[in-house]
Amino acid sequence: KEKEQEKSTGSEETEKEDEEKKEKPDQVIADKVGDEETMGEKEGVVKEILEVGTGKEKPSAPSIVTVIYKAYFLITKEVFDSSDDKPVQIELGDPSLIEGFTMGVSSMRKNERAKITIKSRYAFRPEKPGVKIPPAYADKKELIKKRRVVYEVKLVDFATRIDIEKDKMLIKIPIKQGKGTRVVKEPDEVIISCEVQQKGIVILRKENWLASIDSDELGL
Repeated sequence: KEKEQEKSTGSEETEKEDEEKKEKPDQVIADKVGDEETMGEKEGVVKEILEVGTGKEKPSAPSIVTVIYKAYFLITKEVFDSSDDKPVQIELGDPSLIEGFTMGVSSMRKNERAKITIKSRYAFRPEKPGVKIPPAYADKKELIKKRRVVYEVKLVDFATRIDIEKDKMLIKIPIKQGKGTRVVKEPDEVIISCEVQQKGIVILRKENWLASIDSDELGL
């Protein structure tokens, strides 16, 4: 009886594992050239991979993204905006951005190049305050709101903005991720290199500076 009970228990566990596998199928990730990913209602945003990215992390608002992009109307191929083949920095989640652009770039990985096709409801929506109609089309607002637009984007890099005090007064943007899990705290001593800028002008630069976290000299 004990052997039969053990066999029965083992069989039940196997069946349970099989059921869990059915409930949680392997996630299909768009990671090959030509793969498409749809977002929004009624597939309002469609991203097609043109070049595969690296790593697993993806930007999320309010990240600062560095991108090279070109935007044009789907039917006419008429370009209405571009970075002129140069990398530019954009704050993801800025209300003046086209919603579909934010959604598409948020699904990309570093060094990925993609074509993001955006339906009008996720582009120049009249109920979406702050979104800018391209200046050249200011007198054709009703026409432009009905058109699909395409962004060809390369995500060069991104960095997440961290609001340390939750009041937008002290913002940290990591330039390079550190190692380990320990975080410095008072009264630790640290060796740092820093550069302080004000309106683009360097007002302080120090290399290998030994300081205490609770020191007034740091101003933290």
